[in-house]
Amino acid sequence: MSGEVEKIIREAEDCLSNAEYNLHGSWSKAAVNRAYYCMFYCVTALLHIQQISVKTHQGAHLKFRELYIKTGLIPMEMAESLRAVFEMRQSCDYDFEFDPTDEDAKSAIDGARDFLEATRNHLGIP
Repeated sequence: MSGEVEKIIREAEDCLSNAEYNLHGSWSKAAVNRAYYCMFYCVTALLHIQQISVKTHQGAHLKFRELYIKTGLIPMEMAESLRAVFEMRQSCDYDFEFDPTDEDAKSAIDGARDFLEATRNHLGIP
């Protein structure tokens, strides 16, 4: 595994820690945002090992599904979780009427934690 992938995974881990910190402070929007970015960095690491670079989040999601979900390398539940947390993050960032609950944020964090674990398992990182 390259040093670049290790850096990306550390960034994902930092995002997860930040999400948990924000949840404890009752900053649910920030917690959802950081949970999503944990997942996004995992996707970025997985695409990096395939030597794929994308310009948009949507492009990253599509390539991730194509290379990892459709091939069975990563469980389908991870794609569903990514989609759900991405949509929640979009609502947090762009729908000023949306106010996620602490339970919503906890669900996003749980999804991010599972996603990071699946990524680490795939990459062979203990």
